[in-house]
Amino acid sequence: STILDSRIRNEKRPARIIPFQKTKEDCKKSFAAMMRRSLYAPKELKSPEYLENFRGIYIPYWMYDFKINQIKGMRGSTSARHGDYIVTKHYSLNCDMDTSYNGVSFDASSSLDDSLSESIAPFDANGAKDFTPSFLCGFYADTADVPANTYKGDALSLIAEDVVDRAKSQIFPGRGAVTPADPERVLRYSSSKPACAMFPVWFLTYRHKDRVAYAVMNGQTGKISSDLPIVEGKYLAGSLIFAVPLFFLFNAVLTVTAPTALLLTMIPAAAAGFAFLSEIRAQIALEAHEGDKGYQTVVRIAPEASVQETAQVTVQETGQETDQDSVFKTAQEATQEPVQDSVQETARETTQES
Repeated sequence: STILDSRIRNEKRPARIIPFQKTKEDCKKSFAAMMRRSLYAPKELKSPEYLENFRGIYIPYWMYDFKINQIKGMRGSTSARHGDYIVTKHYSLNCDMDTSYNGVSFDASSSLDDSLSESIAPFDANGAKDFTPSFLCGFYADTADVPANTYKGDALSLIAEDVVDRAKSQIFPGRGAVTPADPERVLRYSSSKPACAMFPVWFLTYRHKDRVAYAVMNGQTGKISSDLPIVEGKYLAGSLIFAVPLFFLFNAVLTVTAPTALLLTMIPAAAAGFAFLSEIRAQIALEAHEGDKGYQTVVRIAPEASVQETAQVTVQETGQETDQDSVFKTAQEATQEPVQDSVQETARETTQES
């Protein structure tokens, strides 16, 4: 196996791995089918020879496990008319629970943009196996450089939304439960230490002028996504083929005054302009990794790590003994009891009327 950037170190050794379920041939067929629907894509991407450039890469992911113990402090209200009065009842909704969410995953590599990893999600963590290096044979692999707790808050937010939605419909029906602005605040939970796992992804890169486009496929489920470039000549030709018949059709059927014609041309032109600007902004954001939380975290902590390394070297050279904890403070997360493998749900509702 080929290890990208650096070898797998013991402290970053994955605990689990999802083997490739989709072969390279499966990947090529899925991509070719997508290319047949892409009229303006470069012809190179439709070439069978170019599709041989697909590479299977094991991407590191952080898996988060949570155990939900209680919902506390949700609010609800109901109103009903009684004679000449409207009676409103307010509720404080609490519920004991025993529910586990295991394997909520986010990519742990800064080289994979979050938008790409989200586009081929989800992976089924139930298909993961204990990691052994033999799984990497014949494939590339990346290493985890994003800190383990980077996406813990995001994972908790996803779980909280699901728990609250289920509670509203299944535990507190008829209580007018309101979703809190921050659903995670009404949860009482415990979590275990994030585990690193390797997930299978098929990659294809394509350089078009001054930008690099990507196509990725989930190596477990076959879900595919791509950021395809557009050939300007094909796009212009397609627009003309579409516009010219419409021009003659409208000219033969409709009688349009000059002001009306101007208005009719301005509306689609404005819409096209907004769409173009939106696409440009999205592309700039993608190339700058603006929405990539993992990449931004790695970029932010890199200078701090450099400063720490410089300070340590200085201390060694001067021969001074310094308490490193007083110079550089790091927060250590307490490891809590792992959650149960099976998901069990029990609930006890407490309803208070004011």
